[in-house]
Amino acid sequence: MKQLKIGRSNNCDIVINDATVSSEHLEIFQDDEGNVFITDLESSNGTFVNGERIIGSSKINQNDIVKIGNSVLPWRNYLKEGHQQTELSELVEEKSKSVPSNVIIESPTQTIVIKEKSHFVRNLFLGLITIILIGAVVFILLPEETKRELYEGLGIENSDFVRENSLKSYVRVQNYIENRTLGGKLAVKAMLYNDHPSATIRSVTLRYNFTDGSEDRKSNVNIPPGNSWAKVTNEKFSGRKKNSLRSIEVISASE
Repeated sequence: MKQLKIGRSNNCDIVINDATVSSEHLEIFQDDEGNVFITDLESSNGTFVNGERIIGSSKINQNDIVKIGNSVLPWRNYLKEGHQQTELSELVEEKSKSVPSNVIIESPTQTIVIKEKSHFVRNLFLGLITIILIGAVVFILLPEETKRELYEGLGIENSDFVRENSLKSYVRVQNYIENRTLGGKLAVKAMLYNDHPSATIRSVTLRYNFTDGSEDRKSNVNIPPGNSWAKVTNEKFSGRKKNSLRSIEVISASE
């Protein structure tokens, strides 16, 4: 199925620079069975098939000659799939055997421009989405310290968004101590500092990375802002008799 609007306006699918052609002169429609119909769009000078003016819509055959204003239409070419050339009519000599789309072809009475639908807006939208997605991925992969510097540089470190999503970058694990309890558990004490200038951190989730795996623990803390004093956490782990602690990561933090 194919439908084309023809006229002098640049909004048409096929533009004909002929003063006797209306801005939106007619439409050509081809159904799935190959039948072709033309509809005059109440043009000023009319649409003619084999010399007879049509009113409204009319079915046309392969050998019919369609004329609008002073222009004879090569309508069969318009319906070809992926057509890259046009002819003015069987009565007008072809300018070229292969004319790319968007090239202007002139005759003594008319200029026909075959337009390709522009995909500029779609491509622009897809390009913007791609840039946003790449930027989001790069931002996620940035170190927390770098994110914090960006927030501070933009002056949004105290915004609700930053507090809800990136307070963990302000929690600093200064050092930790591990020892064995009498019950055979591994006890870990960690000193936490809050580097945020105004937010009090009340909950943190820490990831303890052992030689044989990791384990997350959430703790209720009360660390005031400004790196004034440390909060010492004390966690005990079972089944870690033959393991040692490699590092502690801050997974999340909240007010």
